Amino acid sequence: MIDQSKFTVGFRKKCNYKSKIGVIRKWYLNYNDIDKINSKLTHKLTCVEEFVLKEDANIYPIYATKKASSNHSLVPNDAANYYRHFDTLILLYRGPSERERIQELINDGRICVIIERFDNTFELLGYHSGMVINSDDYSTHDNEATTTVNITTPDNEEEPTGIKLLNINQTWINKHLSIHEFTNEFTKEFT
Repeated sequence: MIDQSKFTVGFRKKCNYKSKIGVIRKWYLNYNDIDKINSKLTHKLTCVEEFVLKEDANIYPIYATKKASSNHSLVPNDAANYYRHFDTLILLYRGPSERERIQELINDGRICVIIERFDNTFELLGYHSGMVINSDDYSTHDNEATTTVNITTPDNEEEPTGIKLLNINQTWINKHLSIHEFTNEFTKEFT
């Protein structure tokens, strides 16, 4: 067995790379739709080299503001360190379909989040444990009447790594989208 606690190479700087904050687009998928037998993890479980979904599984675009964020946090523990993944989105519209999606999360739905970064890379939250709703804040007066939804790794469960790098592209996204006609509208919301 490989000793996972030893460094194998130093940290490096990629030539001409500039960090770009924020997210271009986001999609949710049902946690149970990941085909973990055929998906392949690399780089000490931090990268998903081959991301495979079960047959007839879809991803669902999230229409939100630029303030939507995704992050992780290391949780030191006596037994083992682990990560909690967090995702926040601010929904501009709270119609019947959006209310139904929120209720599915409240009814123990577990999801994962795919994000596309400004450097055209993709990342994945919730691969090992999925994510559950943590809060749903809505006011007809505050925050311009938007809805803020927070999801996180479930309590007493863990992700062994931070947010994973995901080796997919726009073709993969288009193949798994449930509704193709919203792609242009969605892009406009984030850019």
